[in-house]
Amino acid sequence: IDTTDFADQVRNYNSLPPFKFPSVMFPIKQSLKSSAQVDIHISIYAAHLYDSVILYAKALDQVIKESIKNKEGLSISNLARNGSRITQTIIDMGGYQSISGNYIRIDNNGDSEGNFTAFALKSHNY
Repeated sequence: IDTTDFADQVRNYNSLPPFKFPSVMFPIKQSLKSSAQVDIHISIYAAHLYDSVILYAKALDQVIKESIKNKEGLSISNLARNGSRITQTIIDMGGYQSISGNYIRIDNNGDSEGNFTAFALKSHNY
């Protein structure tokens, strides 16, 4: 169960229009004497979307600064729509710190590789 600030913000925004998702709390046992309420799990796709938007924004910011420095005279709208330039800028960054806590590397082909840790491995017949 994710109790990070990011997950709390996602839960809050999910309760607002246009989504209006109901908040559901699940009791968990902390000890014999106390219990706590924990909100529902936030999908990993929310983190992927967040990372995508932040990565695009950082790349666009860099492209705009380069355009101004090189006196290209292009509008922000044109720069924002230049997908190949944005993509190459992201590749040139080499990686980013994901909201999920992992550092994600990006290779020269634009493929991403996360740094993940397995906390438990259980045998299971699939």
